[in-house]
Amino acid sequence: MAIKYIDQPLPRIEKVPFSVNSWRGLNRITGTQVMGDMAEAYNMSSDNVPFASPRQSREVISTVTNPQNLFSAGDKLGYIANGNLYYDGEVVKDSDDNDALVGETSSIVDFNGNVVMYPSNAVYDYVDNEFEEITNTLSKTDKYYKRDGTESTVESTDSVAFHSYIETDHAAMFHLGTLSTPNNETVVINASNLAALDSNVYRKLFIVASGTDGVIAPRRYYDYHVKSIGNPFTITGATSLKIMVGYYNSHGNPVTEPKVADLANATFWAVISGSEGSGYPATGTIPVIQYATVDNNRIFAAQGNNIYASSQGEYDDWTDFVDTYDNPNPLGSYAEELDTPQDITGIIKYRGNVVIFKPDLVYESYGNKPPYRIIEVAKTGCIDGRSVVEVNSVLYWLGRKGIYAYTGGQPTIISEQLDKTFESGVAGTDGRKYYISAYDGEKWTLYVYDTFTGLWHIEDDTQFIGFAMAGGEMYGLAKSGSLYKFNSGTERVKWEFETQAYTFGIPNTKTLSKIYVRVQMAPYTDLDVYIKKDNSDFERRATYHANEYTVFDFKAKVKKFDSLTLKFKGIGDVRILDVHGDVILGTAKHKKGDLSVFRR
Repeated sequence: MAIKYIDQPLPRIEKVPFSVNSWRGLNRITGTQVMGDMAEAYNMSSDNVPFASPRQSREVISTVTNPQNLFSAGDKLGYIANGNLYYDGEVVKDSDDNDALVGETSSIVDFNGNVVMYPSNAVYDYVDNEFEEITNTLSKTDKYYKRDGTESTVESTDSVAFHSYIETDHAAMFHLGTLSTPNNETVVINASNLAALDSNVYRKLFIVASGTDGVIAPRRYYDYHVKSIGNPFTITGATSLKIMVGYYNSHGNPVTEPKVADLANATFWAVISGSEGSGYPATGTIPVIQYATVDNNRIFAAQGNNIYASSQGEYDDWTDFVDTYDNPNPLGSYAEELDTPQDITGIIKYRGNVVIFKPDLVYESYGNKPPYRIIEVAKTGCIDGRSVVEVNSVLYWLGRKGIYAYTGGQPTIISEQLDKTFESGVAGTDGRKYYISAYDGEKWTLYVYDTFTGLWHIEDDTQFIGFAMAGGEMYGLAKSGSLYKFNSGTERVKWEFETQAYTFGIPNTKTLSKIYVRVQMAPYTDLDVYIKKDNSDFERRATYHANEYTVFDFKAKVKKFDSLTLKFKGIGDVRILDVHGDVILGTAKHKKGDLSVFRR
């Protein structure tokens, strides 16, 4: 039977309309993207959702050398840079003073009007504008001692040779105490209320520190390890230091009046650096602290596998464990060693409890007084304690597989759309968004998660070492030394984003018969629109510059493609409002004798 051929066009496939009426955030995972997702982005934000728009301006309000830490206390901004402590725009502690190791700070808490810094054990009272160190006070004795450490009933007439090899007669020594230290730790002996001594130019104060194991061992050219008050020193190989204060006549002339009286109001104390240099838990000592938070008028702290809590209301009392009946002191301090592998990576107060992190575990501390119950609550931990931030009653942190949210129970990963894992990160919040400057093994990137919309955006590649809120404003301190105030200034932000590769649900070659992009531009802004077919390069299809507020449509037509990608690139406050258009298949015609129309 003959088949009748008809020489006429095939029916045209109907136009397939499409639209993007709501722009979303970053989603790099192919196959899960929907219309409005951004496949890549730079300096974009969720501020004007459902419209796509750039982040707001950042203002550099200061530039510092060797930035080390950023914090907020008393609703004022503070930071540490080059060993100096700054608060509310003023230098409150200069590193040249040599009596504080603030540059070693890894954790800062605001505690009862004090900025308390660990493990440097430094304290700044921002109410009374006073700086001090959390240290061990050395008890002075109202007696004289000879250079061998034996007691003398009168001032010693032993000579003491100093670094200049000049012997000084009539050098009295006063025993302050013995400090246990690991090898090669830095020690600083400080003193206060020395006005009586300082007023006499004929007398000087110095430190005599013993050698190995507390034995006073004369050196080759001088008798003692002689160091100055307030200056760091190290006795190589010493495991304990017998600290004595030497008091001598700088002109070599005898001084017959009593010297002890001049020290009647003086106070001496020691600072010992290093992971084991505190002598803890000896009475009156302080544990080495890496992470700290405040809970129930105490400082909760952690180092290694250990958890500590200070006595209530105190930042320098960590050894008041029991009451007079040897029961746990409800107002006293607390210490516990966890019995699981891995060191603690962070600690934070959350919903009435203290949350403690390890790389693969999460604990919570229950109770409001010693002894506390520390319970494991999850096996998804935190790899960088600097990433732990609470935003709108939700706890966020960086784990091995990404960024997690926690409200109790099991943590939930929220960063799948980023399609990356990270090695470290530093986070902060403006009260709505979670900002994390994260390192993926190759570069640092500032990611922002909007807790209201659940959308991720990328800002830029600035590496931040800290964030803080003060006076209702957010600040960030960059590794470069720039101190930024967020959402401030007149920066003309350069931004861009590209969409996923749109196939419009049509598997065949197709034509974009029309596309309309509705755009709003603020004055003095620029916009470029690019289109890419399949795997070709982006082609710029339009360039705009606005001198006044403008809303307009961009129109374009694209023939014969399988997939289509859009990219928008601009400077300043430009908003991509929406996109809509039509896609059609090409028209085919079969001729007489052509059976291709029946082939499958």
